[in-house]
Amino acid sequence: MIRQEESQRLTWQYRQAAPKPGFTLEKIYLLVVIAVSSFVVIFTLVMQIWANPWHMTENKMQSLAKEYYEEYYYPQLLSSGNNLTTMLSKYQESGLPLVYLRQMLLYDDAKNHDKLKYFQNSKINCNTNVTGARFIPFEPYGVKDYRIEYVWSCEKEG
Repeated sequence: MIRQEESQRLTWQYRQAAPKPGFTLEKIYLLVVIAVSSFVVIFTLVMQIWANPWHMTENKMQSLAKEYYEEYYYPQLLSSGNNLTTMLSKYQESGLPLVYLRQMLLYDDAKNHDKLKYFQNSKINCNTNVTGARFIPFEPYGVKDYRIEYVWSCEKEG
């Protein structure tokens, strides 16, 4: 009988001393600190990439050039009356003449003039008469069959 009582007492003492399963308050605080720190680091990295003025300028130039070629320049080439394949094949190596940023901002009754703020602001100053895009067509010379080479003349401020 003594052995059984002693065994029960030791088991009870062991249960009191053994760590309790599950999360303690300290573990929860630690997890919250780690989660918040991770979020802050990831948010900072994303904002540096996404809100970078030069990155925004490059993205606007890409979208502006794409829109200009597909909505204005290519239809103008089609309506010129020349054989499009013969005409564009001449420019497959060197590309079409450079289209300046000023032209892309002002075509179609200056519908894109409001995008000038991405090229001339407190962080970046691009020369609209030198900065531009060269469209290089390739076969089969459809509206989306081209690549773009950019010419930049911009100063990064501060």
